[in-house]
Amino acid sequence: NHNMSLVPVAIGTFGLFAGLTYMATTTSPSAPSAHEITYFDAPGKAEVSRMLFKAANVPFTDTRLSGENFAKLKSTGILPYGSLPTLTEDGKVYAQSHAIERYL
Repeated sequence: NHNMSLVPVAIGTFGLFAGLTYMATTTSPSAPSAHEITYFDAPGKAEVSRMLFKAANVPFTDTRLSGENFAKLKSTGILPYGSLPTLTEDGKVYAQSHAIERYL
């Protein structure tokens, strides 16, 4: 039981970036209300989001997955676009690293 929707996160004004930027969200009724970044156990695309939380002194859960655990999570259908990183807040799962960074 996951509902997917698009949330506007930024307005671009130049060339290919003109218009609204959206990120996909998936609502999960059983998700915790705390901030949670989910990514592989490596800096990569989630590192800026982790740094933003730390710089703002906002507590968050840093969930780091192995390749095997990612495959299991992906098969549940909870990952928008089937990819990482994700940000989970108040039962919504947000995807796409740059969209998450703009949101934070």
